[in-house]
Amino acid sequence: GLGTRYGMRMINAYFVFLLLAAVGFSSDLSLAEQRKLQPPPTDLERAIDLVHEGQHRQAIPLLRKAIDDDRPFGSSVTAIRWLAECYLKTNQPQKVVELFEKKPWLLDEKSRWKESVDCRRIHKQAQIDLEKQRKP
Repeated sequence: GLGTRYGMRMINAYFVFLLLAAVGFSSDLSLAEQRKLQPPPTDLERAIDLVHEGQHRQAIPLLRKAIDDDRPFGSSVTAIRWLAECYLKTNQPQKVVELFEKKPWLLDEKSRWKESVDCRRIHKQAQIDLEKQRKP
C-alpha cells in the first residue's frame, strides 16, 4: 500500500543521510568559489557591519534606505532599531525620539518584535540625553 512505499522511502532517505554524514559530505567548490555564489550583502547587512565597526555615521544612509525599501517588513524593524542606535551614538537624541514617535508600536511592552527591548532602551537613553542637552 501507499503507507508502506512512503515508509520505505523515508527509511532509504534516512540511510542515505547517515551514509553522507559518516563519509563526510564535502563540496568540490573552494571557499572562494562558494563565496562567489552567495548573493551580495544587503544594505541592512552592510549597515549593521558598519555599526559593529563603530562607523555609525556611515551606516545611517544605508539604514534609511533599508527602511525605505521595507522588504521584508521584519528587516525594516531591524533597520529602525539600528538607525536609532546610530542616532544615539552620533549624539542625535532628538532624531531617536522623532523616529519612535512615528513607530510607537516598537516601544510597546507587549510588542512581538524582539527588537522592541533594544528600542525601549535606546529611546529611554535618548530621552535622558535630550534632557541633558536642554539643561544650561
